[in-house]
Amino acid sequence: MHRPYYEELSEKERHVRELLGPLGIRVSPIAGSPVSIGWRHKVQLPFAFRVESKRQIATLGCFARESHQVVDQMECHIQDPALTRLGMAVRDWANRERIPVYDERSGEGFLRHVLMRKAHGTGEILLGLVTNGPRPTHYRALLKTLLKATAKALPGEDGTLVGVVQNINERSTNVVLGEQEQSWWGRDWIKEKLGKHTYHIELSTFFQINPYQTPRLYDEVRKGIREGSRVLDAYCGLGTIGMWVADRCSEVLGLEENPRSVQAGRAAAKANGVTNMHFVRADASERLAGLVREGWDCLIVDPPRKGLEEAGADAIESSGIPRLVYVSCDPRSLARDIERLSKSYRTLSAVPVDMFPRTTHVETVATLERIV
Repeated sequence: MHRPYYEELSEKERHVRELLGPLGIRVSPIAGSPVSIGWRHKVQLPFAFRVESKRQIATLGCFARESHQVVDQMECHIQDPALTRLGMAVRDWANRERIPVYDERSGEGFLRHVLMRKAHGTGEILLGLVTNGPRPTHYRALLKTLLKATAKALPGEDGTLVGVVQNINERSTNVVLGEQEQSWWGRDWIKEKLGKHTYHIELSTFFQINPYQTPRLYDEVRKGIREGSRVLDAYCGLGTIGMWVADRCSEVLGLEENPRSVQAGRAAAKANGVTNMHFVRADASERLAGLVREGWDCLIVDPPRKGLEEAGADAIESSGIPRLVYVSCDPRSLARDIERLSKSYRTLSAVPVDMFPRTTHVETVATLERIV
């Protein structure tokens, strides 16, 4: 944040060029975000505590670099301001109610994380409390004071709280969310709009966190797909990319391992009238080998930061699929995977897209074509 945004964009573009240039790839100019502050619409913060006069004081914020020491947050310029105020209100509520905070060394305490999601298209907000234990018997009394605190933080003009959900995680782990949820109040989802489509977003649903830049990212994917293609959408989440490009395709098949995302994707496709997209619950790396030989024209991959699993890369390389559109959130793993596939595919284009302004991260959309 100490430098002008145009300098940050130049640095990110240069970083992608340094990694992909030696592979003979021409990198397009970076696509900057139309909004560089207040863009983050999902906020996930750990609780910690300090001791003052023998009393435990809850803190809430980000981990200090290379540690689990929580820096108590007062403001954050990349978060949506309403979510920042909501997080501070939850922290203050925890202190007033003297709710014990989780200590990862002893495994004791109740509050572990706050997770907040805001729908840009509707302004709906979902509040998640990640806890080390089930719902307390007096949760209704706690809810009453919590709703009172959040009402002051959200006066209404920039967001409306529609639900409070407790996620239970009693494991000794760095993974934030557990598998069990209990609703305290309202809905356990928010309604989001992206382009002409609407989605139901839960706490654990993967959804791009910069709504201002997401259409640009998806449009770059769309450019890589030929009209009338049969498309496989791997690591698809609830299918936002597949549905964005579906009207350009004859068929889209989404592959996703998370069963709740598959269920949400099927519901979204039905609700939005996208009749040519279907979903299969499967590990993409395991199923690609069998599917890519079934006459598909294009494969979209949007893997996690570590990039393609070796089995997935091998399946793509040995397949006959003509085109690959790779959405990467780490140019290093992208460069590695492109080099791994270089005997079978040549890269037609690579476009950096700044999804995460004021951070070091950058996404890249690369389009690869099968070498005949």
